[in-house]
Amino acid sequence: MKRIKVLIVLLTGISLMMASCAEVPDNVKDRKQGQEDKVTVSDGVTVDKLLEGAEDIPAYIKAHGYEGKFLLDGDVHIECPEHLYELETETVTDAHLKFPEIYSELFKRDFYTDSGVKELSELPPGSQHHNEDGFFFDDWSNTGDSIIYTDGGARRLDVSTGGFMYFLDEKNYSYDGALREIIRAGSTPLPDREFTLLNNEKCSLKAIAEYAESRLNTVFGYFGDQYTYRAGMIYPYTSDNEKTWFYIDMEKCYKGVPFCNHIITDHTSEGRRQFAPIYVAEMDEPQHIFDIDCPFGIDRVTSEKELTEGLVSLPQALDIMNNELSPKIELRISDIRLCYMCDYDSEDVDAVIKLRETAEYQDMSREQQLLLGNPTLLPGRKYTAYPVWEFRLDRQQRDEAGNYLQQEACDIITVDVRTGKLSEYFDKVAQR
Repeated sequence: MKRIKVLIVLLTGISLMMASCAEVPDNVKDRKQGQEDKVTVSDGVTVDKLLEGAEDIPAYIKAHGYEGKFLLDGDVHIECPEHLYELETETVTDAHLKFPEIYSELFKRDFYTDSGVKELSELPPGSQHHNEDGFFFDDWSNTGDSIIYTDGGARRLDVSTGGFMYFLDEKNYSYDGALREIIRAGSTPLPDREFTLLNNEKCSLKAIAEYAESRLNTVFGYFGDQYTYRAGMIYPYTSDNEKTWFYIDMEKCYKGVPFCNHIITDHTSEGRRQFAPIYVAEMDEPQHIFDIDCPFGIDRVTSEKELTEGLVSLPQALDIMNNELSPKIELRISDIRLCYMCDYDSEDVDAVIKLRETAEYQDMSREQQLLLGNPTLLPGRKYTAYPVWEFRLDRQQRDEAGNYLQQEACDIITVDVRTGKLSEYFDKVAQR
């Protein structure tokens, strides 16, 4: 099975503005505002009462006449933290300096012995050796520096100034298989399951998740210890002989609260773009990760403002959805969670995207296009993160054999916990 890397999409300058292929439902296109009383921020609650009144979500939906509008597709397990924050963050500016530690951690070999250098400054310039094997230093000018190791395709490690990272350590396996199920992790207890991996060893699902979490927390810990990383969604790819390898979406969490990790392919009404902190691990043996993708870099929290009262509860979020999307809408909700939405002023991103649509851009050399870079990766870029209620609406797409055609097919709706503002992302969540 051919795996398309997010890394390649970014480095070849393909825009994230690709529209999702699913069609917007007619009942969404024709929706109009309901007639119920509006929920106001003055009705806000304290952080310890965010679930009060809707501890039993199906009962709340029934009691308020929302049946036929909100359909829960399976069990929903919601975790509420003791603390919530509004955060200011920025991408790191010196992540590539941790290359020796990360190389040694992932390959279990000493970087300085393998590279033959005593200082990173001794590495040859990558611009002169793009098609060769070895260790190189790349100067990307306006998007920061990068250190690269490659041995011809089966092994590779890139770490950039802003914390973009790509790791590959493939063995002599065939990474085929069908995606027959999608397993939700995160705050949801994992089922007691066991799989046979590509090296014929058996391993529990819990052990798979714990190993991925341990490794990524160690690797990304070199960039700072503000965040923790946990398995969010687990995708087991199982072949005809029942051997399995795993694609795992990792969630970045701040003090126990995850970040929204959906790539939004369009602007919000305020002219800001959502930033998705994506972390992916792929495993083929019980204690071997053969691929790590971190396509949007690493950030650090520069300031936090605790939010303690005047917050929008889950019952109020459901009421807001009913008010703003009723009466002509039916939502099949597969998951509800409290998470941080992270966005930034997109003016400079718009400028690059607009330039890419011109003849001037098409006439540039590939090197010039790469140097133009993707402004979302700029070292030191500043972001704002704030808590939202996230409602995931799965759109399952399967082939004739019942296998999933995509790892993720969904729409999402968010309600800002601070203000009650609803944002709908119908047909705007990029597939990956």
